Amino acid sequence: MITCYCKLGDVDSARMIIDCNPMKNVVSWNAIIDGYCKSDQLTIARELFDCMGSIKNTVTWNTMISAYIQYKEFGRALLTFRQMQAEHVKPVEITMVSLLSACAHLEALDMGNWIHAYGKRQNVKIDVYLGNALIDMYCKCGSIEYALDVFHGLPTKNVFCWSSIIVGLGMYGYGKETIDVFLKMED
Repeated sequence: MITCYCKLGDVDSARMIIDCNPMKNVVSWNAIIDGYCKSDQLTIARELFDCMGSIKNTVTWNTMISAYIQYKEFGRALLTFRQMQAEHVKPVEITMVSLLSACAHLEALDMGNWIHAYGKRQNVKIDVYLGNALIDMYCKCGSIEYALDVFHGLPTKNVFCWSSIIVGLGMYGYGKETIDVFLKMED
């Protein structure tokens, strides 16, 4: 019922249900936090997040990190990730994609490099979504060589990967390379 009320945008009714329920679990907490995030009530979502204590799971952390990205609070997203690490919660691919988006917006190349290396150490699979986030972050941070390394290392590329590398090359004056990549995309 909590999820249903949240999807309808009625977080007040969802909150009444969770407040009256002595048997709260991580799923109900996640639902209400997500509901508040989607209702532009990030402060309340964070208060509930902080009240959860140690029952937070990866979904809970990703919900808060993604909400901070959506509301352009990139520094808070990275800080929340640091807290996630301190509580020894392992990130998944979506975590890394969100964090790399924050790094791209902040042009935080060192942090982006660290997240990339961290993902490798944790054996996080680089699929097209994570690959595109890496390409985008490296391009926006001006590190075209790393962006190209990631791009060429992807076994499968989608239109977003191609677009990100083309925009990145064009932005930094690699005209010939931009055209070459574009023509390869056409093949």
